Amino acid sequence: MRKLLYFIPLLLVLASCGEYTKVLKSHDVDYKIDYAKRSYDQRK
Repeated sequence: MRKLLYFIPLLLVLASCGEYTKVLKSHDVDYKIDYAKRSYDQRK
């Protein structure tokens, strides 16, 4: 149980450092559009 209590915060920290989170926090609209296009192309 203790390992789980240490694992959950670690997982949240690692998940919040992704490129998607950086895009969401950005105020640059062109950067967001570019990311959306790249993501769409990769998932086709």
